[in-house]
Amino acid sequence: MNACSLKKMLSREITGIEPHRVQRADILAPIIVEVVRETGRPVVVLDGNHRLAKAVSLGADIHMRVLYSDERDMLFGE
Repeated sequence: MNACSLKKMLSREITGIEPHRVQRADILAPIIVEVVRETGRPVVVLDGNHRLAKAVSLGADIHMRVLYSDERDMLFGE
């Protein structure tokens, strides 16, 4: 998926990004995104904010794995 498109769809803003970690990030590794099953809308990046930030800055695509909100609730509680 295009990283810029994904960033625009997220309901939570990416914060606390450290530039030196963005520079070192490997955008070939997938990120983990929480998605609302009913709407298919990405909510938040659970792992990989620095990779996403780097992919956005490069205008690149990013690989992602999806964890649906209801699955997160079952695994970790609400």
